[in-house]
Parts: sequence; C-alpha cells; structure tokens
Amino acid sequence: MLRQRVITALILAVVGLSALFLLPPPAFAVAAAGLLTGAGGWEAARLAGLDARAQRIALALVLLGICLALLLWLPSTAAHWVMLTACAIWLVNIAWLARPALGRGDRTAAIAGKLVVLAIILAGAWLALAWLQSSSPWLVVMLLILIAAADTFAYFTGRHFGGPKLAPRISPGKTRTGAAGGLAGATALTALSAFVPPGPWSAWGSA
Repeated sequence: MLRQRVITALILAVVGLSALFLLPPPAFAVAAAGLLTGAGGWEAARLAGLDARAQRIALALVLLGICLALLLWLPSTAAHWVMLTACAIWLVNIAWLARPALGRGDRTAAIAGKLVVLAIILAGAWLALAWLQSSSPWLVVMLLILIAAADTFAYFTGRHFGGPKLAPRISPGKTRTGAAGGLAGATALTALSAFVPPGPWSAWGSA
C-alpha cells in the first residue's frame, strides 16, 4: 500500500510540475479549472449536502463553466475583486467553525447558500492559482511549500501542546493551538523567503 502511494505521488508530482512549467498560462488556467472543479466541485457538493452522483457531476460542470467564462470575459482588473471576495468569505466562515448550526435551517435555502459560498471560494482559488502561474511558476511552488509548512507546523504543534478543539463537530482532531502553530509557521517561512538569494525564488518578492 505504501509503495503504491509513493508511486502515485511521484507520478502526480511529475505531471503537475510538467503542467506548471511547460504549459502557457491560458492552457494551465484551463487545466487548473478542470482539476479544481472536478475534485473541488465533487467535495463542495458533499459539503453542501448533495448526495446524488448526478448532482455532484452537475455542480462540477457548472463550476467548470463559471471558470471558463471568467477566463474568457473577466477583465484582469476585476479578477482581484473575485479573489478578495473569496478571501472575505473565508474569514466570515470562521464563525461557522464555532457555530455549525448556522449552516442548517431550511434545507433548500441552506444548500443553495452553501453552494454559492463554495463556488465563490473555488473560483477565487482558481483565479489566484492561474494568476500566480502566469507571473511565475515558482510562485505556485512556493505556495505549495507554504501549505505543506502550515500543515506540518499545525500537526506537530497541536499534537505536542493539545488544547481546546478548533471545530469538534466538523474536524475533531484539529485544535486551536495547532491552527495557531500552522499560521505562525507559514508566516515565518514567508518572511524568511525574503532573504533567499536571487534566483528562481526572486519572483516571490516581485509579485
């Protein structure tokens, strides 16, 4: 099982890095849209409460259509507003961690609301990824390193110090201490990247 996972991870890494560095920005944006709306749309449908396979596929196709429409018709100046809106929604969603019941209520209204929120978040994430790659593929690599660092710091900090649960009804294993450790680790690594000698990472400071 471990060998199969390692081989799969290596294949995905080769394919992903090849697409990141070899594809021109428009082609990478389309490929990223397909990946995010496929995997992300499937998971978003589950989070929103859509259980039927056909519903999940339909949501993924709708999200793909939204991303492609944004790629074709959204002015570059307006793309920043979509990303800022997605970030703002993420901050508002912190309240949901403390009060999961806020997402309940009338089933149709709750599902529709969550679908809109998740669609904006996924569209913002896709736009940010496409924008970073068009600026420099190394920025995407740095982003992945930051995500890995945040996850690693959160895991070891939470495991060592423990403390109150972050969202026990959503993810019982996460702690507030771990979340703070992950944020601190990612912030520290971002600051340290400014002192890296000029080279492929120099694009990080110029973005």
